Amino acid sequence: MHFIATIAGITLLEAIRNRLLWLAAVVIGAALGLAQFLNQVAITESLQIQIALLAALLRVAAVFIVATFIITSMVREANDKVTELMLSQPAPRSGYFLGKFGGYGVAAALLALAFALPLAFFAPLPGVIAWAASLICELLIVASVSLFCVVSLTQVLSAFAATAGFYLLSRSMAAMQIIAGASVTGE
Repeated sequence: MHFIATIAGITLLEAIRNRLLWLAAVVIGAALGLAQFLNQVAITESLQIQIALLAALLRVAAVFIVATFIITSMVREANDKVTELMLSQPAPRSGYFLGKFGGYGVAAALLALAFALPLAFFAPLPGVIAWAASLICELLIVASVSLFCVVSLTQVLSAFAATAGFYLLSRSMAAMQIIAGASVTGE
């Protein structure tokens, strides 16, 4: 258990040193600017358009940041032979991967909370809390898929493509189910 907590702490420290929160601040600023621009352009329901655009943009940005961070971090560790060093320790391999996932999960949750903060100024608090909870769950899924893809595919591009494909397929699954259940004749 101590090994898992140590690996998770090192992973979280890496996220801080890679300036992940600075990147989040820049993305939040850009999203707020774009949402404010669309607020001025919209003729009706400007607040609803602003909230919807801000939420969608922040969600996609959070997924992209988490997947990119995890994949590049693991590939860098593999290239620097840190992964081999960690796996040679007298600890189970599952402990290493659980520690990495724990650190990435905490970083993803912090990122989700940071991305939910600007929505609290525009939307009602219960809706923001539900959105933040769903974003945390979504980022945990993306973190696990990214970790799986990078460990099994070992290249940045192939791991990111597989993760993006999984994410796009999972996001469009409801639409596919609706299309599959619709009648061709249009009754």
